[in-house]
Amino acid sequence: MARINKLIGNIAIAKQTAQGTPAAAPTFAHPLLGGATAGFEATTKVDAETGQAYAVSAYLSEMAFGFSYDLRAYPAPIGLYLLGVLGTCVTTGTTPNYTHVFTVDPTDMGLPHHTVWGNIGTEFVKSSDAMVDSVNLSWSANDPVKITATLAALNQAFGASLPAGGTDVAGTAYFTPASGTFKVAGSGAVTAAVDVTGFDITLARNLTAEYFSGSPAPGDLSIGRFKAGVKITIKPEDLALFRTVATGTSGGTAPATSIIKGAFDVTVQIDANTSLQIVGTSVPWKCSWPSVDPSGGAVEIELSADDMLGSASVSPVTVTLKNAVASY
Repeated sequence: MARINKLIGNIAIAKQTAQGTPAAAPTFAHPLLGGATAGFEATTKVDAETGQAYAVSAYLSEMAFGFSYDLRAYPAPIGLYLLGVLGTCVTTGTTPNYTHVFTVDPTDMGLPHHTVWGNIGTEFVKSSDAMVDSVNLSWSANDPVKITATLAALNQAFGASLPAGGTDVAGTAYFTPASGTFKVAGSGAVTAAVDVTGFDITLARNLTAEYFSGSPAPGDLSIGRFKAGVKITIKPEDLALFRTVATGTSGGTAPATSIIKGAFDVTVQIDANTSLQIVGTSVPWKCSWPSVDPSGGAVEIELSADDMLGSASVSPVTVTLKNAVASY
């Protein structure tokens, strides 16, 4: 008897024109590194009645449709995930070279809805009115960039089929740290490149499912405060960067008594017309004094921030994507 094989799993995704209007066909399809292609969880509650030594009744309280999966940073579909979590995109350029600048609007609390077709083997699930809760981008050493996308949906249909259409990016090039540029400043604006060995950033919208009387399925998704956490691992030649984070200047001797805000500017690329740049200009870094090791090796320090800061008019993070896609 043939079993369902977990090797066969893909995601196809398209942006909807509006909530309540599922997309008719996918825009992009891509393979996965792991994770779930759909998610369903029902919350049942036992009724606390008297009369017996055990429960005799229960009811369905809530249903949640959420799932998370990992993929490589393919240049074309990554734009849908960035738009989904950041919300604003300005596109310039002409075919085949377009530049998409993604930011967070300081007052716009709207995000696009997506339709997602996910399969394991021949079993498809269609999730509609789905929103991107968070996107994590990371790499270590020279490994390719990995994306973890987490979504929440209002509807799921089991036993669905995948409509024809869309671009399947399987087997195409994806972003790696090769030929990248990495700049980090402990205080102020970035000026010089540093030797980076790892990068990790999480962009999150902190979605909350809203439930209304009449149905245990969520009736809406509310957007929370945007949060961007970042970690950058560096092998420096000296501890000037650590001293800048701790004291405010590269030659400082006393710990600062106020917040020190630095910056980073990281770019990975496939070629001159296909690149991904992530910039943070107001980053309250944290950094620990490095540990020693009797086996030796280069000192490694990790700069991190639990949340990047913006202003009344400047987004906490700006992501610039160059590719051949005309619009998102």
